[in-house]
Amino acid sequence: MRGALPCFLLFNLLITAVFFGCIPPSPENELNKGFLEKLAAPKKIDYLQAGGAVEISIDGKYYSGSADVQSWGDTLFKIDVFSTFGTPVLNLKYNSMGASVSFQDSSFYIEKAACMGVLPFQWANLITIDQFIDLLQSNFEIVRAFLDVVPREVEEKRFFKLVWEDSTISVQQIIHKRSGKIVSLIIKPDKSQNSEIRISEFSDNFARKYKFIDDNKNYFSINYEKIKIVNDQ
Repeated sequence: MRGALPCFLLFNLLITAVFFGCIPPSPENELNKGFLEKLAAPKKIDYLQAGGAVEISIDGKYYSGSADVQSWGDTLFKIDVFSTFGTPVLNLKYNSMGASVSFQDSSFYIEKAACMGVLPFQWANLITIDQFIDLLQSNFEIVRAFLDVVPREVEEKRFFKLVWEDSTISVQQIIHKRSGKIVSLIIKPDKSQNSEIRISEFSDNFARKYKFIDDNKNYFSINYEKIKIVNDQ
């Protein structure tokens, strides 16, 4: 019986070692490894091709369909959105000068660095066409502006939230406690407005899902389902 006690203690020590060895890294550790810096690093994409699902709601009128997206770095970006019946709904072609847009029965041109207020959304008045194109390629210029700012930390049951703010903009980065992976990035271009940009489904710091939203009746959402990325060498 005396020999059983050391074996029991040894078993407990092994269980304790395994338990502590399996505890996932904390968000603080993830940040110390430069997680935010990696997310904010400029994306050098030579070519991007993606297909995905699109949802558009304007004053409660709902449209759904598919999208074809192509990008040649900073040179050209194209989006073609089709209804479930194959009818063209939206076409956007962007180059270094600006973007030509056809939406429903209207066509217009947006100059480079100009806001997208011609679209029937409040969020379109808060971001430029350049910012819109950057976000759809996971180029988070707005996050880089907060790299030297200490975030406010909010701990929830399953998630750990980091919040950066200045006088105008609010950025939230939500991290899953157990996996230590980013769940979503939420950007409010103007804190005084309800509009926000929700970005999620990250893989290798590239997001697959984007939702530009005013409220439940007014939003634009695109979810990349098939994607090919060629990085600039």
